[in-house]
Amino acid sequence: MMSEDSTTSLFRRLNWNSSVPLQIKLLDDSSDVIDTTFISPSRFSYPSLIYQQLKIDLKLRDDDNFAFQVELDDGSLHSLKLHWSIGLSYDYFTFNFISNTNMPPLRLILQQNTQSPNTYAANILDSTKMSFMASLKESQLVRWGTVKRMTSLKRSETEQLWSSLEKNLFDDYFKVANKLLPNNTEETPRAVPIKLVLPDSIVIQDILPYHYSLLEYLQHALPLLFPKNQSKYQNLGYPVLHGTIIPLESIIGWLDGTLSSADGFLRICIIAF
Repeated sequence: MMSEDSTTSLFRRLNWNSSVPLQIKLLDDSSDVIDTTFISPSRFSYPSLIYQQLKIDLKLRDDDNFAFQVELDDGSLHSLKLHWSIGLSYDYFTFNFISNTNMPPLRLILQQNTQSPNTYAANILDSTKMSFMASLKESQLVRWGTVKRMTSLKRSETEQLWSSLEKNLFDDYFKVANKLLPNNTEETPRAVPIKLVLPDSIVIQDILPYHYSLLEYLQHALPLLFPKNQSKYQNLGYPVLHGTIIPLESIIGWLDGTLSSADGFLRICIIAF
């Protein structure tokens, strides 16, 4: 029988090793399609990291001005959020807007050196890193009431958190992250940092007790979608976390310890029926 620590580590590894299918159309300066490629990056990767790898794999010109857009079934285009992990974007667009239930590739359009208002700045890789580190520190403050665990890390350990995310190295990441996340041998965290992503792209950030069930929290946060009188009213939505529909009886503390994002937040997409 596996120990609780082993179970936690197993779920963390399974979560980390999951990937998402992407279909990427590359446009030239005239917005004509010149190539199409299929990739499966880690759920924890970011658009700027994916772009850097595409430049190498497709031998693209060394241009850090680029734009990613999501193409939906109706032909509409939507900007890809740079500071969302690609897994979160995949869940948001696939569960909300794509009718195919077989989890198809998310269709992206990539254009370099474009004058589109959706063009990302040349320093977007640094911006992504700064946003990640800021979110990590914020989640520490919510979880423990202090950022002491974060500030006590060596500079090399802080850099290792980001570099292991870039290189998709689970063991290297958790050698450091285990100093920040709760485990079964220490005090219970003060609260769980959570973000709910709604169908209209609105994000609700909240702080909640460790012992709540997911249903208890959603009934409090979104009572119109998850009514308290379950015998009289049906739920009008469901939660998705890392591509999986999560049972409503799940305990928030367990989800936080096993399925939180790399920056420490528990990010759940709420999908309306």
